[in-house]
Amino acid sequence: MKTCSVKWLTVVSILAITTLDSGCSRFTVFGPRFSATAEQDLKFSAEGVGIVQVDTRNGRISIVGSESVSSIDAHIVITARAPTMDRATECLEEILLTTDRDGDTQTLGWEWKTVRPSDCQGSVAFDVATPSRLAARVSSRNGSIAVKNIDGDCDATTRNGSIVIETGSRNVQAQSRNGDVRLTAPVDVFYAETRNGSITADVAGQSQISGVVSSRNGSITLTLGVDQSAEIECQTRNGGISCDAALDEISSSRSSFSGRKGDPEGTLKVRSRNGAIRIRER
Repeated sequence: MKTCSVKWLTVVSILAITTLDSGCSRFTVFGPRFSATAEQDLKFSAEGVGIVQVDTRNGRISIVGSESVSSIDAHIVITARAPTMDRATECLEEILLTTDRDGDTQTLGWEWKTVRPSDCQGSVAFDVATPSRLAARVSSRNGSIAVKNIDGDCDATTRNGSIVIETGSRNVQAQSRNGDVRLTAPVDVFYAETRNGSITADVAGQSQISGVVSSRNGSITLTLGVDQSAEIECQTRNGGISCDAALDEISSSRSSFSGRKGDPEGTLKVRSRNGAIRIRER
C-alpha cells in the first residue's frame, strides 16, 4: 500500500421495518437503523503488474483503463450499518481493507477484522483507474460491475447485480446469477451467463469467435461483425429465434438454429431456457 487517506465520515439514519407474528395477528415495528460511511484513496505502482483483481462481498466495482494512467488508483467507499449511530461508527472500524501483490497480480479487497458482528452489515465499493494494458479480474457477491477500456483479459462475476463490459479485450468472461449482462468488445473467446436477466453482446470484430452465451430466464441479443468468422448454434426452450445476419449452411427448427459465417475454427453456443434469441450483424 503506497498511500491511504480518509476523506470523510458520515452517519445517516435509515428506517428499518420488521414485521412480527403474534398468534393470528400481525404487527409492524418501526425502528431506526444507521449508516456510517468513510472514503479512502489507495495508490499502487503498475510496474510489473499484468492483472488487477478486485473482490468485494457487498458493493459495486468499477474499473476504467486509460493509456494516460501509469499507476493503479483506487477510490474506495466503506459503509457500515447498525441499529444505532454509535454502533454504526464502531462497526465501520471493524472493516479492514486488504491489498496484496502476488507476482504480476495486484489484489484489492476487504474483510472483517474478526467475525462479523451479528448487529452489523458492511459494504465496500471500489472505483479503480488503471493502465488500459492490464487484465481485470473482479467479483462481487452483491453489487454491479462495470469494466471499461481494458485491453487485457476480463473476468467479471457477481451473484446479484448487472455487469457492463466495454473493452478491447479479446477474452471475456461475465457471470451474474441475477442481473443483466451487457458486453461490447471485439472478442475472440467469450463466456457470458446469467440465470435471471438479459444478455446483450456486441462482439463485432474481424477475427474468429467462439464461446458460450447462456441465460435461464431472459432474452439474448448478439451482434457480430460483417467480416467475422463464426459457427453459431442457438437453442431456446421457450422463446423465438431470429437472425438478421448473413449466414451460410443454415439449419432451423422451432427451438433451435445454426449457421456459419466465413471459415470458423470454433463454435459459439447461444442458450436460453426462457427468452428470445436474436442474431444481428454490423
